Amino acid sequence: MSLRKKLLIAFLLLALTPTLIVGFISSYISSSSIEQHIFSQLVAVREIKKSQIEGYFAERKGDIEVLSSTVEKLLDFSSSESLNASAHDLNQYFDKFIKSYDYYDFFLIDSSGEIFYTVTKEADYKSNLISGPYKHSGLGKLFKQVQSSGNFAMSDFSSYAPSNDDPAGFIALPLTTKSG
Repeated sequence: MSLRKKLLIAFLLLALTPTLIVGFISSYISSSSIEQHIFSQLVAVREIKKSQIEGYFAERKGDIEVLSSTVEKLLDFSSSESLNASAHDLNQYFDKFIKSYDYYDFFLIDSSGEIFYTVTKEADYKSNLISGPYKHSGLGKLFKQVQSSGNFAMSDFSSYAPSNDDPAGFIALPLTTKSG
């Protein structure tokens, strides 16, 4: 090989080596920067979604609080028979409520766990959430939780047998009346 070819190869290697090194370093820095940018965007999206979910649950709590105060004013609590009759008399109101707010059903449950009113009248209607077949369902567990705490609560979504085993989540608020 001639000296000219050797010098040409040596100069090319000398010129290409720093270029390749700079290229690799730039690629590393830019990919790291892009990764950090994407991670920041994902964190921002997470925070937005978190805020939306918290807002959704706050709205659901507001819905049930408004409904609870309405129920207190509209239902006749003088006896269990009058309570049952007044709940069924308001079926059109409750049906409109669940359709307007995009709920699947609405339940009224007495302190013994008996579901004495439901808009859709599925298999859980007239069942008992303490001793009946749905005591281990999401609704049964939520009933027991709200009964023991005396506070608003929500259940996680899980299969619910009376609704064709479709996933169902429940929200509940205990209703206390002046008579007990």
